[in-house]
Amino acid sequence: MMSYVVARMESSSDPLPEREVRNSPAGGVEALPNLHSVATSNTSALEAETSAVESRSRDGSRVRDYKEFVEVTASVAMNLRPQQMLDFVRRGRRLSAQQRAAVEAQNTGESVDDAFDRLQGNFATPRRAFEGSFKGGAAFVYGTLNGGGASLAHSFGYYCCIFDDSLVTQWDPVFLPGNSLLVYVDSGNVDLAAVGREAGPYSHRSDVAILKDRSAIDGWAADWEALLCREDSFVEVITSSPVEAQSVSAVRLPKYDYERLWDFITEATLTPVSRVEGEAFSAVLSVVGSLGVPLEMVE
Repeated sequence: MMSYVVARMESSSDPLPEREVRNSPAGGVEALPNLHSVATSNTSALEAETSAVESRSRDGSRVRDYKEFVEVTASVAMNLRPQQMLDFVRRGRRLSAQQRAAVEAQNTGESVDDAFDRLQGNFATPRRAFEGSFKGGAAFVYGTLNGGGASLAHSFGYYCCIFDDSLVTQWDPVFLPGNSLLVYVDSGNVDLAAVGREAGPYSHRSDVAILKDRSAIDGWAADWEALLCREDSFVEVITSSPVEAQSVSAVRLPKYDYERLWDFITEATLTPVSRVEGEAFSAVLSVVGSLGVPLEMVE
């Protein structure tokens, strides 16, 4: 089994083209807004919306139950594909999209913009627009609010990293009721007003969840876990703070992938794809063992 040491990535490895200002619609330039400040200024509006949802509900206790579930049970999670997971455990830190592009450009000799476009594909334009609209956007790292299970394993990767709540609060995370690139960006234009109405800080993550699911709570028959996070509906989490491997409290894998990966690391002959998956899984086993982090199989 291969062994990797989790180490802090030095800031010199993060060549980021940071912007502090943007062109103003009225002419001249203006400072870029801080996304966390936008979220913290929206707390009263979020509280009012939660109260309104509860008042309109056929049974207000359902809204209160959902709010309590989010606050007590839900944690921040990130779903990663094998190569992303391997990079995460090797570096000891999750890179932002723009940081990854900068590293890739150093390896391939292409420009950072070309590397970014290649890695992001159809999401290059909306991501560049969204991240370019906020101070520190080049360092944005994304996750979801997870109430159990492996979160968005199908869409974003079967490795589901769950993070320690006590450390997440230090990230100054921002919560949004949906995928920022799909909800707030249209043809390269960012709806900053909508972000301002819907973003919330950690203290109001349950209000953001209620905002997302306000029309579904009354009639939801399954468990709250499935309402909070499913492939087509989730609370997005954004931070520009360093997200380090030491802050992971658990790694979850769907049962099918868990069993398949154990087969990969015991097989003598592997395809190039399965070799990457097996190498990543070996690295994960090494790291979770050294950190005392559980590796959990979920249905």
